[in-house]
Amino acid sequence: RRARRRKLSRSAAVTLLIILIGAGILFAAEPAVDVAGRDGETLITSEEILQDGVVTEAEYRAGAEAVVACLAEAGFEVEVAFDSPRGHATFSSYGDLRGRDSENEEFNRCTDLHLSENVALGWAATLGQLDISEFRQEISAVVACVEAKTGEDFGELTFDEFDYLTASGREVRDAALEYQEHQPWEECYSELGLEPDDPVEPHMEDDPDGSAALEIVVRSGVTLTISGPLDAPCIEVRSDAGVVGGCGEDLTKPLSVSAGGIGGQGFVSGWVSGDAAKVVVRLADGSGFEITDLVAVEGFGVRFFLELVSPDEDGEIGLPIAAVALDRSGEEIGWFVLERDDQS
Repeated sequence: RRARRRKLSRSAAVTLLIILIGAGILFAAEPAVDVAGRDGETLITSEEILQDGVVTEAEYRAGAEAVVACLAEAGFEVEVAFDSPRGHATFSSYGDLRGRDSENEEFNRCTDLHLSENVALGWAATLGQLDISEFRQEISAVVACVEAKTGEDFGELTFDEFDYLTASGREVRDAALEYQEHQPWEECYSELGLEPDDPVEPHMEDDPDGSAALEIVVRSGVTLTISGPLDAPCIEVRSDAGVVGGCGEDLTKPLSVSAGGIGGQGFVSGWVSGDAAKVVVRLADGSGFEITDLVAVEGFGVRFFLELVSPDEDGEIGLPIAAVALDRSGEEIGWFVLERDDQS
């Protein structure tokens, strides 16, 4: 079938937090934790995962699978993958895009129940990407800064015994975060010197001869890589079947999209301005999807993406393909139409 694949995303507050906590790799597997299907078995909850303040790989994966089961109970077909280079689960929907608002509502409900923001933070702590106590101090400092800058009183920022935000604390944090479309929050974060310094964020050294390719995104054996000189790098899609891409890419464009087939799999890849929140793609057959897993590479002002799509019988992707980049407020910041002469 022709897959209508798109990413499901959380609220702006959670999206920003995921950007802040960064990326990692999965640890070795631990004993499995049972999760439910549609036969009435009990699904693991966020509260159960966090009862000791620590998130294991088994618990994290069980929570992600519980989200899928929860959405299935609500009538939505969603898949989860654990191949993100940042070590976090990614969810994809193959449903009709016309139902996406209700699906996102159910997605937020199910993740709150089974894979909450605090679980994501705990998993990042397990991966060594942050220290929960330090993260508490940073959030407290930023909220205090926003209140001082704006003259607003958002309320008491409360935490539990493990230094995770409580439900009321998240409401206070979100109010400060969302005030005046995030501007005071972002200003305070910068002024306090708290710009993300992710020790495992992809980083590329200048590589004039292209001998070392940095893996940016991996999807089911297909990898988006960058190599070569920093001022005109090579952006390539690789698999065991070969390499597709080009060099001398102009990363000053606000949005660039490539598409093609490799090893029997179709792909859509590219890069977008660093202030983009998502890229909405429309394929030649009228189906479409949203991309929210946008990966930053240190030293570049853009973020990269790679999504797999169903190829035609010749192993190619039909054209034209249209794409638009949107910021967190939904404003358009760039568009791109990929036509026959541009196909990678």
